[in-house]
Amino acid sequence: MNARLTRLRLTTVTKPRFHGERARALRKVRGLSAREVATRSGIHVRYYLRLEKNIRPNVSAVNVAAIALALETNLEYLMGLTDDSRPIADIFESGDTDS
Repeated sequence: MNARLTRLRLTTVTKPRFHGERARALRKVRGLSAREVATRSGIHVRYYLRLEKNIRPNVSAVNVAAIALALETNLEYLMGLTDDSRPIADIFESGDTDS
């Protein structure tokens, strides 16, 4: 396993789930509309809004990955596994996997 990956600080969770509030907060920080994120993710805007409101907490890994790319973040952040919202590529580029 990649040594830098093993040092990535993860939070302790009992059951991973999609955190819609994190997606919504990032979307607003990035200045994107829900429609823009949905379009970039390839999902219907109504479905995306349900995810943001945590009405649909069991989302497929493919959709989480697409949303993460659209929001320029990482899957682990959207699933509540880490508090680092940077894209995974940026985390590894910086070598700062302990934040």
